[in-house]
Amino acid sequence: MVDIWKYQDAKRLIITDIDGVKFIGTLGDLFSVEDEADEYGFDEDNLTLWVNGQPISFKQSEITKVEVLE
Repeated sequence: MVDIWKYQDAKRLIITDIDGVKFIGTLGDLFSVEDEADEYGFDEDNLTLWVNGQPISFKQSEITKVEVLE
């Protein structure tokens, strides 16, 4: 499993999901399951990537690879 927290200072990323699809965008937010489970119902840490002006949320287990663009 990819440790999404090591990318918290990145600006732009390429994320490859478990289906092999690549998403290129700007890092939005990282959500910790310990901090956000009650409010958002998360069952694991999440990362939001803004792609073409739309937010896409990824569970940590859905990410197979992360590449930093900047």
